[in-house]
Amino acid sequence: MSLQRDQVFICYSRIDDPWRRRINATLAPLLRSGTVKKWDDHDILPGSDWRHEIDRALTDAAVGLCLVSADALASDFIMRIELPALLAAAERGELRLLWVLARDCLWQETPLARLQAAICTDRALAAMSDSEQDSAIARICLAIRDAYSAQREAETSGSGFGPASRELVIRAARERILADLTQDLAAAVRQLGETLDDGQRTHLERQISKLEAEIRRAN
Repeated sequence: MSLQRDQVFICYSRIDDPWRRRINATLAPLLRSGTVKKWDDHDILPGSDWRHEIDRALTDAAVGLCLVSADALASDFIMRIELPALLAAAERGELRLLWVLARDCLWQETPLARLQAAICTDRALAAMSDSEQDSAIARICLAIRDAYSAQREAETSGSGFGPASRELVIRAARERILADLTQDLAAAVRQLGETLDDGQRTHLERQISKLEAEIRRAN
């Protein structure tokens, strides 16, 4: 496995560029410290052979991040070039592939359905409030950091998915699950305080009890 794979490749539709910008902004401290390196098509210099630059970036990727939406799934270039290359590299153990539901779409009908998303897919980023989006994007960036660290460790050791890498990924997954459950619990409690209908209150109280039990189990 080549140590040349040392960057995060962001795969997205131009329609979803606002999400790319927000993720890049949140990644800034990790990029500045050198904890991770990032590439997206905005890094292609004027006058460069854009297809060659994308192909080279795909072969240099230690982590792939796919921003999934209807426009991304409708893109022939993403679905025929970028995503197959990322999936193939992931199957060979050459990169970690993460994906995020940016906007609701039929992601269940794609190869991504068999891969765990970086954050919960119950709600797309676009369906969240601004503050919820900030929290979700922060969790996405931490998932990128952990996947990048685990992949680089595996490359350096030549041992593939070793114990330290496995523990790192398991811990990151547990933290993402807890964060999602905690966010859902806060939303349910907030909704309960705004609800007057007895039937709805009973439903929300049961939902809150269930979420609290799931959080205890996850801990």
